[in-house]
Amino acid sequence: MVSTFRLAAGITASFWIAAIAPAATLRVASWNMANHPNNATDAGNLQTILSYAGTGHAVDVLAMVETDTDSGPATATAASGIFGGTYASVMTPGDGGGDRTGFVYNPARVQLVASAVIGTGSITHPSLRAQFRPLGTTGADDFYMYATHLQSGSSTAIKNQRVAQAQVLRADANMLGTANVIFGGDFNWQKADDVSAGVGAYRTLSAAGVGQVSDPINQVGDWHANAAYLGVLSNAPATNMDDRFDMQLISGKLKDGMGLDYTAGSYRVLGNNGTYKLNGAITTGTGAPTNVLGALAAFSDHLPVLADYGYRIPGDATGDDRVDFNDFLALQNNFGQLGTTYDQGNFNYDAATDFNDFLVLQSNFGNSIAGVATTLTRSQAAAMTAWATTVPEPTGVAAGMVGVALLLRRRSPRSPK
Repeated sequence: MVSTFRLAAGITASFWIAAIAPAATLRVASWNMANHPNNATDAGNLQTILSYAGTGHAVDVLAMVETDTDSGPATATAASGIFGGTYASVMTPGDGGGDRTGFVYNPARVQLVASAVIGTGSITHPSLRAQFRPLGTTGADDFYMYATHLQSGSSTAIKNQRVAQAQVLRADANMLGTANVIFGGDFNWQKADDVSAGVGAYRTLSAAGVGQVSDPINQVGDWHANAAYLGVLSNAPATNMDDRFDMQLISGKLKDGMGLDYTAGSYRVLGNNGTYKLNGAITTGTGAPTNVLGALAAFSDHLPVLADYGYRIPGDATGDDRVDFNDFLALQNNFGQLGTTYDQGNFNYDAATDFNDFLVLQSNFGNSIAGVATTLTRSQAAAMTAWATTVPEPTGVAAGMVGVALLLRRRSPRSPK
């Protein structure tokens, strides 16, 4: 569920309370790991933090910055033990200081289609861009995530360096065109206008045009030691919570209501519900159980940022994470109607529910998030065949019969009813 808290001067923001997400949801986290874990104490704290981050839904993808050769695989091992399955990791080579960026992810939930190092030689901490494909989808819901770590410091020279780094990243995002894009990590900025009015690394990434990303919760301004942004600050939990260095920024494609989309209200800074003392430790607040707050303060000088992203597998009109006869009924009931929604069988998001949508249903019939095959009874098969003969298109009948025949051959059970 989502609740609200008062920040300052009547400003409110949302925070997350153990919401149970549907299966066709990806939980994505980003975190400056401070090169941990390094010992048994770290490992215990990491387990506590990941377990809490996975309340209601496992963490599926974790973008990590300021990590090293050991912490990536160690975090993957920890995630496997907590959430089940076998998590994998992919990392950049070490930068000049030995730091890496990369991802830990669950191959049973997302496929790593490709990855690329961005900014070698021009960025102090090169980013890793990964292309992930959600389970049950065929490419249209792919998303690109950048594990991002901009240069730290508050001098004018460093601020300009962050702008230059952001320009490299923005140029790469521009080449992706209209795509699902997430930037996650440690940006080290103190305000949106980090250099001057309208100028800074955030403004570079969020400027209008192809490749644009922005703050999904629209908490944009002068973040440093500002009580108006108490509930979104992330640095530094052990001593002095005063900056919003850590964020997830998303492209407009993730807010268009089609395919993979950001789940409104799901964005949160783990352990921060806005109740701690500004410029104090996160442990002065009540944003998580005491043991979790202690682990966050001890493990890293940054708090993780989490957000959920929901999607429907192609052909799933009812939203139950499988494609079956009920989805056919939704399509049948709205066939030929204009201005329909996905729930009404408009699976390709065009102007109407039509035979192209049936082809989506046909090619994905039986798919499910759980991997359990869906079958048709003979009466259901007969109903679909009868419907196909009435498709009101010049070539619809023939194509419909072929489509249903293929579907039935692949999916029908051998039971008599």
